[in-house]
Amino acid sequence: MEVADSVVREFQETFMETTHLHWQLGHLMLLSRTAPDHLATILERFFASEPDVLEELTLSAVAHEDITVTEAAGVLRVSEEEVIGRMVRLRQQGRGQCAVLRADDDHGFARLADSGLAVWELVREHRRLGSFGALPEHFPSVREADLTAAIAYADANCEEIEEQIRRYEDLRALQRAQFSDQP
Repeated sequence: MEVADSVVREFQETFMETTHLHWQLGHLMLLSRTAPDHLATILERFFASEPDVLEELTLSAVAHEDITVTEAAGVLRVSEEEVIGRMVRLRQQGRGQCAVLRADDDHGFARLADSGLAVWELVREHRRLGSFGALPEHFPSVREADLTAAIAYADANCEEIEEQIRRYEDLRALQRAQFSDQP
């Protein structure tokens, strides 16, 4: 364990020094292949002393779709909703990757740039399903990072999204009433 402690200390002291970074990363990769348990111990100790680094790496992994929001929640030991909230804060700091939202299309809806789905539709489905984790199954063609961005947009623009959902629900109620009145 003394070797692991010294490696962790050295890693912490020199991680940001780019003159050492090239060989350190190479040897960490070598350790991942030759002694994965040893590397796991080193990383556990490092992340225990630098929890912000673990959070930033985890959120970045979600943004790059290397892991899911559900997996990130497990790593960070928080709820999926908390992961989404943390991603929003990271984006607000200008450090996170996010899906581009195309706001105010011809219908006045904010939409995901890649898929064109209206944010209110994703939010409505999110509420119906009761969890973020179920969304990818219902929107398999939409990247998880885009789903996260939609929920984050909705959180930041509650009144706009609520109004769009209300208008949709009112229209559906009107259509149902008209249909039931027909012979």
